[in-house]
Amino acid sequence: MGVFIHLILGAVTMVALGAAWTTTIGMTDIAPVPVAVVAFYLGVTSRDRLARAVLAALALGYIADVLAGSPKGLCALSAGLLCVVGHIVSGRYVLGKALITAIASWLVALLYLLFALAIGHLVGLGDAYQLTLNMWVLLFSGLVTAVIGPIQFFIHRRIDARLARTVRERDAALEGIVAG
Repeated sequence: MGVFIHLILGAVTMVALGAAWTTTIGMTDIAPVPVAVVAFYLGVTSRDRLARAVLAALALGYIADVLAGSPKGLCALSAGLLCVVGHIVSGRYVLGKALITAIASWLVALLYLLFALAIGHLVGLGDAYQLTLNMWVLLFSGLVTAVIGPIQFFIHRRIDARLARTVRERDAALEGIVAG
């Protein structure tokens, strides 16, 4: 149930943030990547439910593919890989502080966009000029994601705290402690 709620919230965030970003800012190349933050969060908090988390990340990535108009599976595969990376590196994280969460969001966005760029080049979706252009887009999209990342982590931690079975789990979720 919790993974499904995170999936729905991630999709709503993508739609709302995408609409607000393009209408107010007007940039379509440089944009925040909320799917990366949610996919990483699902991977970090998956514990023994990795299959469910990866499936939710793939579904979220597919929704991002449809919304962005990118080739089907590009964002989905990137989100799934990022979820697995989040599960692998999750030992015990403290994602409660805003600065640490912003840095983690920036790194997650960079990794997600690098995955998408690498997969795109593997299937023949770019040339060397686009690679250098995409590196700048990647850098600035990561910075924008670092701004929204702490807010997303805060909301998803609140959901986990609400769905916690014990007081200890609830307190750990509210503090931002993710035990792997």
